[in-house]
Amino acid sequence: MSVFDEVTTWVPTGDGRYTGSVPDDWMQGRAAFGGLLGAGAIRLAEQVEPDRPVRSLEARFFEPVAAGAFDVRVETLRAGRSLAHVQVEVWQADHRCYRAVVCLASARESDLVVPSAEAPPGREPEALPAMPYVAGLTPAFTQHVDFRFNQGMPFSGAKEATIDGWCRFSAGSTGLAGVIGLLDTWPAPVLAMGTAPFPASTVHWTAHLLAAPETDPTAWYRYRAETRHSGGGTTTFVGRLWRRDGSLVCWSEQLAAVFDRR
Repeated sequence: MSVFDEVTTWVPTGDGRYTGSVPDDWMQGRAAFGGLLGAGAIRLAEQVEPDRPVRSLEARFFEPVAAGAFDVRVETLRAGRSLAHVQVEVWQADHRCYRAVVCLASARESDLVVPSAEAPPGREPEALPAMPYVAGLTPAFTQHVDFRFNQGMPFSGAKEATIDGWCRFSAGSTGLAGVIGLLDTWPAPVLAMGTAPFPASTVHWTAHLLAAPETDPTAWYRYRAETRHSGGGTTTFVGRLWRRDGSLVCWSEQLAAVFDRR
């Protein structure tokens, strides 16, 4: 089991309750890395509804999940013939910090098919330099991620609020939970326009899973995120994650608060 798989596999305590923990090296500033919470929610939903594949995750971050232990409450909101909704809540110090609703749905025959957009042309990860981890400057969790930026290095004074590159967990990851984690490792693309470091924090995140992940836990994934709007201290952006063969695995829409004028 990889490090990421281990920290996103939470322990049952009975009656739909679980417990988990966020190590210091998986923090993002004063909050837990959001992809860790999303991946844990996916794993629990897959356990509760093992016969239906995950189709989407909708998450809200009410307040930061601090380093250390937390409690988890899982509830099936509804399970029909082909569709199920599973709610996962993270509580810490009697505060509800995080809520995710995972939708799982069986596949059905359909004549309505629209192919997903393939990844745009770009350099391969081996041709790009690895982003170094710098303690105290880059978020703690990034020490576990291998990033290769094609475009949009944070705080580089870029003209365009777009990020493009490759990623994988350094020690690997498995299943859809690993893909969800990678989808959230990247910063808001508007950070590329900054010229000095400033924080940003996710408020709302929706992810849609379209295809199976790579079977190789160390495989590279291509990522690209484009800003839809930024102003008044918030930014909205859409990110997509492709397998190396160019097929789209998942995409997300995210609302984040930015603090560039503190």
